[in-house]
Amino acid sequence: MRFAPLALAVILGLVLFTGLSDTGLLDVREARDAAVARELIERREVLTPLYAGDPLWEKPTPAYALEVLARFAGSSPRRSRLQRALLATLLVL
Repeated sequence: MRFAPLALAVILGLVLFTGLSDTGLLDVREARDAAVARELIERREVLTPLYAGDPLWEKPTPAYALEVLARFAGSSPRRSRLQRALLATLLVL
């Protein structure tokens, strides 16, 4: 039991952090979130998330915050995935 936190950290590292940049956008939701983040930045919109110019009321604007922060660093989905993996690790620990 003494090594359980270490074993958990190793498992989290293997599962969450390997292959983050090997693939592009994987599914419709991830691609849509990236498009919404791009439009939020381009239009300088802070209140209403937009998708293809139309309001998207599925999630509130702060839900796209990680994606927007990742878009400032570049267009690769790796940074956004890394942020989510780190938050998942913190939640587990």
